[in-house]
Amino acid sequence: MIKEALSYKGTINRRAYIVSLITYFVLLFLVLFIFSRLSGVFFAILFLIVFSGLHVFLFGKGTKRCRDLGKTGWDQFSVRTWLLMVSKDKKVENKVTAE
Repeated sequence: MIKEALSYKGTINRRAYIVSLITYFVLLFLVLFIFSRLSGVFFAILFLIVFSGLHVFLFGKGTKRCRDLGKTGWDQFSVRTWLLMVSKDKKVENKVTAE
């Protein structure tokens, strides 16, 4: 499950998405704790790079979960959809039609 939670390939179920959220918040707490003790321009730039990387991870997982629920990736910025992503476990099957 850890491998599924950290991968960008395939689908993501509710449990793996919650593991991704927990991983994000633990890493965010550690980054904020470590960089709050440091000062200087170098550490400020390094903080922005690490902080941006954490958000890419979070938004990537959110987009993956939204797509599994049949929504667009932009819907993850809505509070209602975010609660749906955490609470709903049903996945929508993508229907491919042959022409």
